[in-house]
Amino acid sequence: MLYLEIVPGAWRPERILTMDNKKQTFRTDNDSVGQVRFDNDFFCSWFDGKLPRAIPTTRPGFWAKTIELWHSQGHLAVGEDPCDKVGLDVQLAEDHTCPMFLGMDPAFDIEILEQDENYVTFRDDTDILQKMHSKDFDRTKGLFENAGMAEGMSHWLEHPVKDIASWKAIYEKRFRPNMEERLSKRWRKKLEGLNGNADAAFLKGEINNFPFFGTFGMLRHLVGAEPLMYMFYENPSLIRTILSDMLEFWMTLWGSFFDKYGNVIGRVHFFEDMCYKGGPFISPDTFNEFLAPVYTELIGFFKGNGVTVFSVDSDGNAMIIIPELLKCGVNMFMPLEVQCGMDAAACRDAFGELFLYGGMDKRVLNQGTSEIDEELNRCFTTAYKKGRYWPAFDHSIPPIPWENWIYFTRRYKQYSASSALVNKQ
Repeated sequence: MLYLEIVPGAWRPERILTMDNKKQTFRTDNDSVGQVRFDNDFFCSWFDGKLPRAIPTTRPGFWAKTIELWHSQGHLAVGEDPCDKVGLDVQLAEDHTCPMFLGMDPAFDIEILEQDENYVTFRDDTDILQKMHSKDFDRTKGLFENAGMAEGMSHWLEHPVKDIASWKAIYEKRFRPNMEERLSKRWRKKLEGLNGNADAAFLKGEINNFPFFGTFGMLRHLVGAEPLMYMFYENPSLIRTILSDMLEFWMTLWGSFFDKYGNVIGRVHFFEDMCYKGGPFISPDTFNEFLAPVYTELIGFFKGNGVTVFSVDSDGNAMIIIPELLKCGVNMFMPLEVQCGMDAAACRDAFGELFLYGGMDKRVLNQGTSEIDEELNRCFTTAYKKGRYWPAFDHSIPPIPWENWIYFTRRYKQYSASSALVNKQ
């Protein structure tokens, strides 16, 4: 179950016996042993608004430049993970995510058109023409799935979909719902052992959701940001065709999955990035006209197959688009980008039923220990105690002093382990 209180009484962080990604074991005042298990029941109860005694720590991403800096300073060996180094837990999704590849299959061949010591102009494996810094090309190997390893943003020159003909050429060849080929062999074996038992894991539902499991994010990748803004008005029928085709692809693919493996998925995650600092790229009216019908049908389909959690990932200020997502059935949102005005406590007050993830300002890591403590205290003593909030960084970690990383992880683990005491303040 969610948490087991062996006996009533005070509980303090110094009484923690063990804590890892699966459970926390602690000693009570009368010397009995209690345990918090971070399992499916734990998350279901947390989603229902119950405050857990402790929470698992999360594992952030890092800029490539951050890792390179720590390598150069001797803090990390090549290939060593900064989270492993400090004993920060692996995210639960990493163990339980179902890796169904949702991208272009077959991918396009990477084609280098021009290259010098500073820049590489090339077509990537999704047929986007872009100009990238040479160092970033070396890091990513030109693969879009490695885009997070780049230090800077590419200059986007051309996207593959311009009209119905270019779309159909891609869709009919590269988005075939061949479930067994898209599902990894490791997970086929694991799924066969679950025997349809949804309690076996708190699953994310897919792994390669970026950028082809979402609506706006998927369209922007295929069409390009600026052309997409015009297309909503100048060629709305093409947008509807793309969305309709992808909806059919997703539902056919996952329908085959559920038919064979049963209701073993607990969470489905949508990539969008549909907002910037000033708000969403599209109005709520445009969202409701084009994207909401896809969300509504897709979420209804997944609910019919046992899925209960529907999360959306969008950077930027999403305050005026979140109500529209809620109407579609979304019940989890991330990453609450602080520098864009997203405040976890304000979101908690505005959207009481929405589970929130993120909301910690990564910029404090370049300041001092007092600022780090302030940010942790802000997140854990405001939004967290209101329920349905998992404090985590709002994006990948930029280059920061190693000693700040060490300090943060120590304090974050203390807060995560003693969240019950925070709630009693």
